[in-house]
Amino acid sequence: THGDSSTFIIMTGLSRMAFQELSTAIFVDNNQQPILRRGRPELLDCNAQLGLYLFFIGSTMGIKHLCLIFGVVPSSCSDVINKMLRLVVKKLKNHPLAKVRFPNEEKMASFASLIQAREPSVDDVIGFLDGLSLTSECSSEVIEQNAMYNGYHSDTMVNNIFAYGPDGKAFLCA
Repeated sequence: THGDSSTFIIMTGLSRMAFQELSTAIFVDNNQQPILRRGRPELLDCNAQLGLYLFFIGSTMGIKHLCLIFGVVPSSCSDVINKMLRLVVKKLKNHPLAKVRFPNEEKMASFASLIQAREPSVDDVIGFLDGLSLTSECSSEVIEQNAMYNGYHSDTMVNNIFAYGPDGKAFLCA
């Protein structure tokens, strides 16, 4: 069943086409022959595993709630999340669509003209900055833990800054 596309976007944060493109990038390897598995089949197919992963990274939902949504036990849920964390980093590390690259001069000129067309008083601007603080797990290393502790929020956080072009894609992150 396909359901409403807007529901799909709300649930995963991606359009159906973007979800399929991400799934292909993660699970399809053109250089390898299919691996014949023995034993019990996996409880969740590739798309369900990706959906579970997207729910996990995109919400503050606990494992028990994810288990209810996906119909798996906590140990299976945890195994899928750990597998997907490793797999996503491995597959997207060098994938061309996952790269964050500063635009070349031609692209910067294009961005500046797009922005000026929308806001005529703004000149020579190629993008917009936004910050994000992500809560992270506490580290057992005292020095590392101290570097990420934010006394204002009383939590361990990693601060990020992103620069976006008018096309909505991040072209710089720190």
